[in-house]
Amino acid sequence: MLLVAVLLFAADALLLGQGLLAALLLMTVCGWWIPKAMLLIKVRRDAWPTLRLAVLFGLTAVAIMIAINVNNQLARHRATRLIQAIDVYRAAHGRYPLALDALVPRYIGAIPLAKYTLAFNRFDYRQAEQRARLSYVEVPPFGRPCFDFAERRWRYIVMRGEHSTNCNRDFAIAQQEPSR
Repeated sequence: MLLVAVLLFAADALLLGQGLLAALLLMTVCGWWIPKAMLLIKVRRDAWPTLRLAVLFGLTAVAIMIAINVNNQLARHRATRLIQAIDVYRAAHGRYPLALDALVPRYIGAIPLAKYTLAFNRFDYRQAEQRARLSYVEVPPFGRPCFDFAERRWRYIVMRGEHSTNCNRDFAIAQQEPSR
């Protein structure tokens, strides 16, 4: 059972990063294993195997949520460092960089991964004229914090269907429109 718990942790915390498996585990622990253990105790049967499962998978769910939270805080911290490097670049050149690679090595040592995950771990940067946006995936595949350099603020974009391909959808449309 320990191997199953480790695999569930790896799948949710390091691959999916959603907390969906953690939520299902907690529902199973609270809705099945704990009531089952209480019933076994009531009828004077051995409840320890069931309680061990409840504790193991309950702790696994908590560990998944902690790992996801730490990864999201790490991504926000790394994004802040990237934003600072982009701002310094803009001050020096009078425009935003065309790509994040333009920041290396003068403004930042290397472009960091947003998170320690196997998927959804990269920053997305878009630049057009005097506008730029930086985003990353916080809750795959739909939730994306997006920093708008013109507004100097974070927005949280929830993706829905084919009408929102990324947090920069409206930005991409603005890029395609001819300037007047």
